[in-house]
Amino acid sequence: LLVGIGGSGRQSLTKLATFIANYELFQIEVNKSYSINDWKNDLKKVLKRSGADGKHVVFLFSDLQIKDETFLEDISMILTTGEVPNLFAPDEKANILERIQTSAQEKGKDLQESSFAKLYSMFLENVKSNLHIVLAISPIGPSFRNRLRMFPSLINSCTIDWFTEWPEDALEKVANNFLEEMDLPDDLRKRCVVMCNHFHLGVKRMSDRFEKETKRCNYVTPTSYLELILTFKSLLNGKKDEILNLKTRYEMGLGKLEFASSQVSVMQNQLTDLRPQLLETSDETEKLMIKIEQDTIQVE
Repeated sequence: LLVGIGGSGRQSLTKLATFIANYELFQIEVNKSYSINDWKNDLKKVLKRSGADGKHVVFLFSDLQIKDETFLEDISMILTTGEVPNLFAPDEKANILERIQTSAQEKGKDLQESSFAKLYSMFLENVKSNLHIVLAISPIGPSFRNRLRMFPSLINSCTIDWFTEWPEDALEKVANNFLEEMDLPDDLRKRCVVMCNHFHLGVKRMSDRFEKETKRCNYVTPTSYLELILTFKSLLNGKKDEILNLKTRYEMGLGKLEFASSQVSVMQNQLTDLRPQLLETSDETEKLMIKIEQDTIQVE
């Protein structure tokens, strides 16, 4: 039984532990059309996998997936007895017992003459041994207390782990790990870590004050801290790209101005070289105009 507010890392740690132990992870997919029949079918899959096939299975179930209190009632029965009454039809039970016999024969055990009750008892023992139920429940609100009163097996048959807020050294290490891949000087990275911690702890203090003054809660979770770091990284990368684009445009503009300046200089040199020719051509033009005027007078 993992007790903590949403975003405290309950499901992430469960998935990590399942991977380390090389177990199979099973979760239901709840949607608008998810019904009691779908729930029963999912339970059958989990129990068959752990009891008939002998596989180690971790069933991760969150309080956000409770569409009906029947879900918790069935889980309470599994925690207490290893089964849900009347879950399997007779033909399904027969199929399960055949799979148990086949599995036992592969292991060198002879169960051909075993009774129905003995085989089903083995199935229940396999379920109790191989199925690990992990309940991720939030302590917020009265539903948590009410469910514990209605289903005592959630306490009696579970190991309870409380997920509290992260200490400051954990916040610092997480920020260091996320910012380590950033192209930042070491001293600047340390200041960024301190800044992230300051923001997170500052919001936590303001939330405590907000709760005292207004009797309303604002929960600051590790997920909020991770989102803060990811937002900072996103903003930093965005600003870097923006500044690099402006720098590139500035450098391209300077290059074009420099090229234009050099072209103007070349054209001025060309004009300077052509000036004597222009003067000579101008003189010839004036002489030609004078001659044309004289010829015009003579013709008249």
